[in-house]
Amino acid sequence: MKALKVILGIIVVIIGSFLILCMVADENFDVREEKKVAVSKEFAMNYLADLEKFHEWSPWTHLDPNEEWSVENNGEVGAKYSWKGNDQVGEGYQEITSIGADRIDFKITFVKPMEDQGEVFFEVHEAGEDSVTIAWGYHSELAFIARGFVAMMGAVDMLKGEYIKGLDNLKPMIESDYASYLENQSNVKEVELPRMTYLAKRSHVAMQEIGAFFGKELPALFTVSQAKELVAKTAPCGLYFGAPNNDSTEVAAAMGFAAVEPIKGYELIEVPATKALQLDYYGAYENMESGLMELHDYADKKGYQISNMHIEEYVTDPSTVTDTAQWLTKITFVIE
Repeated sequence: MKALKVILGIIVVIIGSFLILCMVADENFDVREEKKVAVSKEFAMNYLADLEKFHEWSPWTHLDPNEEWSVENNGEVGAKYSWKGNDQVGEGYQEITSIGADRIDFKITFVKPMEDQGEVFFEVHEAGEDSVTIAWGYHSELAFIARGFVAMMGAVDMLKGEYIKGLDNLKPMIESDYASYLENQSNVKEVELPRMTYLAKRSHVAMQEIGAFFGKELPALFTVSQAKELVAKTAPCGLYFGAPNNDSTEVAAAMGFAAVEPIKGYELIEVPATKALQLDYYGAYENMESGLMELHDYADKKGYQISNMHIEEYVTDPSTVTDTAQWLTKITFVIE
C-alpha cells in the first residue's frame, strides 16, 4: 500500500507539473527563420510559389526516398502540395491561400502521425541590388494540453532547425537557377516595324571614316529636312548594308519619314512594314559590337533569316549629352 501511495504521489506530481507547464507554456507555436540570397525579388516570389521546386529543397524530402507527393495548380492561389511517406515524413498537404507583393501564405494540414493545422508563410524583402532576404515562418494556436507537449519535446527548436536546413538547401539552388535564368534572358525584342521611307545619303566608306561620314552627313540631312519642313518619324539613323569589304562598308546617313518626295543629292530607301529584331544599346558607338553580336546570336537561336541591311537609330544627341553611358541607339535587324 505504501508503494502504491508513492507511485500515485509521483503520478500526481508529474501530472501537476505537466499541467503547470501547460499553463505557463506559450499558447502559440511560432517559428521564423531568414536567409539572404542573391536573386531579384520577382524571381524569388515566383520561385517560392513553385511547389515542385519546394519539394526539391524541402528539408524533409530526403527522409523518405519512396515518399508519394503531388502538386496541383502550381504557382497560383489554390495550388496544393500533398505528401505521404514513412513515419518521419507523415502525411498531409499545404495550399497557397494568398500571394501578395512580398508575401505568400499557406494553410498546412497534417493528417499523420496526428491531425493538426497551421499557417505557413514566405516573406521576401529587398536587401540590395539583385539581393533579397527570404523569411520562412510557421504559426499555429495550441490547445491547452498541446502546449505542454510542445514545450517538453522542444518542438519549436526542432522546427527552427529544419527551417534553417531548408533555407540552406534553398540558397544554392535558387541562386544557381537565377544565374541560368539571367544567361537565357535577352535584351532583344521582336517588333512589328511600320512602313518607312528613308531619305538617305548612301556611300561606300572606309571603316575608319564612318564616324566622320555620319558627323558630316547627318547634320546636313537634318538641315535639309528642316528647310523642306519635313516631319521625321525617326531620329537620325545609320543604315548598314552587308558585311565590310576590304576595310570599307556601304552605309547611309538617313532619316525615316512616313512619306517624302525625292530630293536632289539624296536617295529614297523603302522599308516595308515587317517583323524585326530590336535592341536598345546604351554606350559609345565604337563599343556597339556587343549589341550587334547579341542580335546575331538571338537570330541564330530562333532560326531567323535577317536582311543584309540593319538600322541604327541614334536617339540621343551626343552634342547635348556628354556621358556616353547614356547614349541610346536602337539597333534593328529586319527579318526576311
